[in-house]
Amino acid sequence: MNITEKVFNRIDGEEIASLALLLADIYGPVGHEEQVGETVFKWLCDQGFSAQKQIVAGTRFNVLGMVKGTGGGKNLAFNSHMDTLPVFQGEAQTGVENRKAYRAWREGNRLFGLAMLNDRGPMAAFLIAAKALKESGIRLKGDLLLTAVVGEIGSAKIEEYQGAEYLGKGAGTKQAIIEGPPLDYALVAETTNFGISWVNSGVAYVKVTVAGQSIYTPRLRVEAGSPVTDHPNAIVKMSLVMERITRWAQEYQEKHKKSSPCGMIRPKVNIGAIRGGIPYSPSQTAASCSIYLDIWLPPETSLEEILEELQDVLDRTGLKLRPEVYLYRKGYTGKGGEELVGAVSRAYREISGTEPPSVSEDITSMWRDTNVYHEMGIPSVTFGPIRHQSPDFPDKYLTVADLVMTAKIYGKTAMKICGVAEA
Repeated sequence: MNITEKVFNRIDGEEIASLALLLADIYGPVGHEEQVGETVFKWLCDQGFSAQKQIVAGTRFNVLGMVKGTGGGKNLAFNSHMDTLPVFQGEAQTGVENRKAYRAWREGNRLFGLAMLNDRGPMAAFLIAAKALKESGIRLKGDLLLTAVVGEIGSAKIEEYQGAEYLGKGAGTKQAIIEGPPLDYALVAETTNFGISWVNSGVAYVKVTVAGQSIYTPRLRVEAGSPVTDHPNAIVKMSLVMERITRWAQEYQEKHKKSSPCGMIRPKVNIGAIRGGIPYSPSQTAASCSIYLDIWLPPETSLEEILEELQDVLDRTGLKLRPEVYLYRKGYTGKGGEELVGAVSRAYREISGTEPPSVSEDITSMWRDTNVYHEMGIPSVTFGPIRHQSPDFPDKYLTVADLVMTAKIYGKTAMKICGVAEA
C-alpha cells in the first residue's frame, strides 16, 4: 500500500459528515464564534493535535492546530472561518428561517445549512484530511497549520455598533498570520465548485447621509409638483439618491468588469441598509436619512477612482452630499503561487481524472481571506467543494461525496507542498 492509499483509507465519508454537522449546527454568526471555537479546539485536542486558542479581540479567538513537520519542507496553512451571517438587530434573519440560518441538517447524501456552506463543511474536510495524514503514520517535512478563524464575514464598526464583535473582513486571519508560525503557502478552504482561484476582489463600505427637517406631519407643507430635493423629509430626498445609485450600480458592474488569470471579475454595488426617522413615532418628517453601500473593487482598482465616480453621481442629484468610507479592504491577484496552484491542480486531476473547472465570476468578484495572505506576502489559493442546488431542494447544499473528494485533495496537496519524510 502506497502512502496516498494509507491516507485515503482513513478518510471516511460518515466521519466527515458527522464533524461537518457538529460544527455547522452551532450558533456562530460573526462576533459570536466562541462555541464553534471551543468545539474545534476540543476536537483537535481529542485527536492528539497540538492546539491553541489565539485571542483576536474581546472574547473572540482563532483556533490553531499543528501537524509538526520533520524539517526541510514547505509550510502550508489550511484556513476556514468559523463565523457565518451576522445577527440583525431586533428583527428576523431577513426572512430566512432560523433553522436555515443557524442550523444544519442532513437529507440522504445532502448536507444543508448556511454554516455548512460557509464555511464549516470545507473546514471539516481539511480537519479530517489532517487527521488521516496523522494517523497514516507518514511524516510531513514541512509544518501543516490548521487554522479556524473568526472575523471573515463582512462586518465593520460604525455608529452605535462598536466593539470587538463587529470586526470582520479578514480580522482573524490577519492575527493568525502576525502571531502564527512562518508560512510558505495557504489554502483557504471555501466552496469554489472545485475551481482554483488566487484572485479576489476588494470591498468598501460607504455611508451616505441626507439632511432634512423634522416637521410635525399636520404642519407639513409640500406644493404639488415640487421637486423631491425641496422636500423637508430626508427619507423622501433619499429616494432620489437611491434611484441614482441603483442606476450607477448597473453601469458600474459593466464599466469595471475585467478579465483575470482566474476568469472574469464583475464587481457589484449594493445598498445594504437604510436608517431614517423614528419607527415608533412616524408623525414627523425625518431630519436625517443614511444609506450604507457595499462597493466591490477589482484588484488594481483604486478606491479614489471609485469614490470620484460616486461623488459625481451624488452631485448630479442636486444635493450636497459626501460619501463616508467606514471599511476598505484591497483586492489582490496573488503572486508566486505557481507551486501551490500546480499541487492543487495535480491532486484534483489525479483523484477526479479531469482538469479542474474554471472559476465562476462570483468567486473572483468577492472577498476571500486569500486577500489577507496576499497582503502579507504569502501566496494562497481558495479551493473547495460544490454548492449544489436542484429543483427538488430549494436550499443549496454540499454532498458527502464531494467532501470526501475535497478532503483527499487537501491531503494530497499537503503531501505535495510539505513533502513526505522517508520512513
